[in-house]
Amino acid sequence: MFIALREGLNSGIQDSVNLGWKLALVDRGLAAPTLLDPLSQERIPVIAAMLDKTTDLHNKTFAGGAASSEGSGVNYRGSPIVIDEEGTPESVDPYRSGEGGALRAGDRAPDAPGLLYCPRDEKTCLFDIFRTSYHTVLIFPAGTVKSVVILQQNAAPVVDGSPADFVLTDGDGYARKHYNDRDGIVVVRPDGMIGALVGGVDGLKRYFKGIFL
Repeated sequence: MFIALREGLNSGIQDSVNLGWKLALVDRGLAAPTLLDPLSQERIPVIAAMLDKTTDLHNKTFAGGAASSEGSGVNYRGSPIVIDEEGTPESVDPYRSGEGGALRAGDRAPDAPGLLYCPRDEKTCLFDIFRTSYHTVLIFPAGTVKSVVILQQNAAPVVDGSPADFVLTDGDGYARKHYNDRDGIVVVRPDGMIGALVGGVDGLKRYFKGIFL
């Protein structure tokens, strides 16, 4: 077993973030203690895949072979608290999400630069909105939850009366590109992972029913 690239430290941080938001909800009485159960189901496959990958990297390096320099992408596809209404996600290495395929529930939520606040046209990006203290609900229309409506490029910024915390225009088109160019709802967990890809309110309710009391 060989751990390279400070992956032991990275994995410890990922464990803490994965557990932290769940512990916070349970401690505040907003979630049942069973919310903590999926920790091992989400993290152990990632750690196992990381150890396999770094050991393989070590062996190739010292055997004179070509070592891969590709980045890693942790994913929790198949977690019991993740909901994906776009079909059964293809099986992928838990340490490399979205490798040549579509974004699925359980993958790390990608950033989308070039977003514009409506109606003042101030630039932002999704990573400036995501926080470890709340879920973020991204709505792509044809407290503990923040909702973000992302309009298509050149869409009329009709925001009066919107219940959303943020209404943004996808100024550079990255949001739809990175989120499968789809209409629907994406739930981003406090740890930055996609908790749900759903088509409407029923799927949204089903996801949060599995999280909150």
